[in-house]
Amino acid sequence: MNTYEHICTGTVLNNQWIFTAAHCFRHLNGENDIKSLQVVLGAHLLSEKEKHIQVLNVKQIIQHELYDPKVQYYDIALIQLNKPVQLNDYVQPACLPMSSATLEPLTECYLAGWGVRDEGDEPVAIMQEVKVERINSKRCNKTYLGAIQEYHLCASQKANMKSCQGDSAAPLMCKRKTSTIFSVIGIASWGSGCSQINSPGIYTSTKDFVKWMVEKVTSEEIKSKTKVKESVLKMIVPFEKPPNPSAKEEKNVESSVQKSQKIPFSKTMNLLMQMTTSASKHLQQLPAITSTPESKPIYQTQPPEIPVTRIQENRSLKKRKKQLIMQKHQEALSIAPKLIETEQNLEDQSQDAQSEQTNTVLQQLISAALKLKAGILGLFQKTAVLAEPGTR
Repeated sequence: MNTYEHICTGTVLNNQWIFTAAHCFRHLNGENDIKSLQVVLGAHLLSEKEKHIQVLNVKQIIQHELYDPKVQYYDIALIQLNKPVQLNDYVQPACLPMSSATLEPLTECYLAGWGVRDEGDEPVAIMQEVKVERINSKRCNKTYLGAIQEYHLCASQKANMKSCQGDSAAPLMCKRKTSTIFSVIGIASWGSGCSQINSPGIYTSTKDFVKWMVEKVTSEEIKSKTKVKESVLKMIVPFEKPPNPSAKEEKNVESSVQKSQKIPFSKTMNLLMQMTTSASKHLQQLPAITSTPESKPIYQTQPPEIPVTRIQENRSLKKRKKQLIMQKHQEALSIAPKLIETEQNLEDQSQDAQSEQTNTVLQQLISAALKLKAGILGLFQKTAVLAEPGTR
């Protein structure tokens, strides 16, 4: 490790990707320079090769298409590693904010990296951590004469706490006051001096580029036909809790649930008749399927084998039949939830029936409902085989 020089900090996105700042690679001239780079993961002390660190080569670097090195706009990049990272206690993917997240509630923020601690100092070998305060964008924009973009964040250190050049691409990590989860909301991009209150550091906001990162990683996965171990989407953390319903809304929900628990007997009968007629119609309209004496009824759970005569049909005709089968299957399957609900109501009302004759009728209806439900489930098994893409 003594032959290498630390140039930038990066953050683990998943087991094959690192996100960092695009300006870290301004000095590179081509593939040979990219191959000369190494990524050190799990390090704390750069001057020593600790047992738990992982050193990997770089497969490719993807800078944002709109990155402008003159003004440092869209200062974000992805590094694809030549092989997967071994995730452990020392190396874990970072959490990211959702694109729609509101960052205002975040009250505790830290910056980590190996940069110099004061102007004129040499870079440090031990990872440094400093608490920072976010600065209002309007106030920050006045300092930098309108150079701040909507995807920029500003932050500065408190007195006697500094970060300077060398902290390039260091992650800006923040959390809610009531939370224990830190998310990387920014990537150190540029600033004037050592990020004092009068000259805050500028960070690329990650929430504005989550979609870009997901698209790039997904696109490369498709090209290489590989699947990363940890999904990028799993690392996205919402900062805002879903709004709690008001007491009035809760009362309305409870009332509607209570109303739906019981259906009048007359409506139940009509609903069952309508569903029976509709389902029977769908079953009758399905294309005929040649069966053998050993074939099981349509309501059995095991799908019958596809006959040889069907396999030899014209492909275009089979395609039309598959589409028709799937259409009818979806229509018949849509009846199932109502059928189950009706079946439950019939059972409830059967238990409350006073007349033995009425109870017998209800039991017959329940039996009919069960057979119809079994028929729909059998239809699902059968049509799933016939409509499977690529089935011949």
